[in-house]
Amino acid sequence: MSSLKELLRRSFYLYPVSNAEDYYKLLYQSCFGPQHLHKESSVLKDYFMKEWNDTIPSNSLHSTLMDDITLTYPIARVHFCTAKNKQLNPEMLFTIFLQTMKDFQPISVDAFHTILDESKEYLMKAPFLLSGDRIDSVWQNGYSPTPAVLHHSQQFNQAYQAHYRLISPSLIDGLIQQNN
Repeated sequence: MSSLKELLRRSFYLYPVSNAEDYYKLLYQSCFGPQHLHKESSVLKDYFMKEWNDTIPSNSLHSTLMDDITLTYPIARVHFCTAKNKQLNPEMLFTIFLQTMKDFQPISVDAFHTILDESKEYLMKAPFLLSGDRIDSVWQNGYSPTPAVLHHSQQFNQAYQAHYRLISPSLIDGLIQQNN
């Protein structure tokens, strides 16, 4: 389990073009996992496979398969470009994504508000140096009874292939072992 500061700092070094939207998304995903995707599994699978097929395998974008974003419950971003390089089975990856959706234990909305408050102070300092006004503007999405889900910023999407799914690290480890 990472501390909030460790999580933000690690994200900064992996994704230096991140802005307030990207840090909000990171915190949201760390706290709520893939819970916002309550759709029919066939719709989820169609979208998953479209994104998988649109992803270009690349060794330069993500050197690791998983980006651990754990704060309270084990969760990682599993990058499609690396998964394709490792020739992981997308059907199996989708299955463990669905399992993660069932298993993930989100934190309370009040706890999320506390994390947003704590992170603001940190993100205004080096190495981040984000504007307090910009953070306030983006963070307002999270201060409701049902915090909003945001997309990555345009800068983030242009710099990195933001094609991934949130998956429990223990489940992806099992898939890798099956693949070897």
